Amino acid sequence: MQTTSLVPSFVLQPGLAGNVQREHRAAERMLPCLLFTVAEARRLMRELAGRWKLASEIAEVACLVIGEMATNSVLHSGSPGMTVRVTLHERHLRAEVVDTGT
Repeated sequence: MQTTSLVPSFVLQPGLAGNVQREHRAAERMLPCLLFTVAEARRLMRELAGRWKLASEIAEVACLVIGEMATNSVLHSGSPGMTVRVTLHERHLRAEVVDTGT
């Protein structure tokens, strides 16, 4: 079993982090590798961006990136499932899609 992961990290410039408190925040959701779950991954990112009060520019890019990574996992991994993880630190937003495909 091989784990693949693509992990973009966004640097939040002053003002783009919205009213984010300085605590570490994270979310993780396991999803099946099916095309309809790509939209679920994007929904999760939009929900977190709203809850964490991220600027719309950051939220838009993060949703696009999560959607692209989830699509790659569905189309190319051969894995039955994927894990979507999003972590917000004081000045970084980290987005991951992990699968067990080859």
